[in-house]
Amino acid sequence: MQRIRDLGVGTAALTFNISGVIFGVLLTAAACLLRREGPVTGFSALMALTGIRQVGIGTFSENTRTPHLIAASLMFVSGGILTIAASRVFPVPWAWISGTLGIITLVAIILFEI
Repeated sequence: MQRIRDLGVGTAALTFNISGVIFGVLLTAAACLLRREGPVTGFSALMALTGIRQVGIGTFSENTRTPHLIAASLMFVSGGILTIAASRVFPVPWAWISGTLGIITLVAIILFEI
């Protein structure tokens, strides 16, 4: 069975892992900039945590087992929560879309673990 984490160890590993780290760094930087511009401190903190966890996924490939599993689990959960939290920041209809996708993400994580 092919999973997304398999990209981090195959022929595309270098590209996949570097892009994951870059995405995490950019997400964390965006959270810092957002924090400076407005009062959405909880949202920006959650956004920064999600970015840091994404850096963890790019840094620890599937071969490292436990560190990768911890980083991936935390990132997917915080990403789902971040998407739900974004529904309070975005205007309608983006708020509805964001909240719905966050709920779908968290339900999928729960169902995947069962």
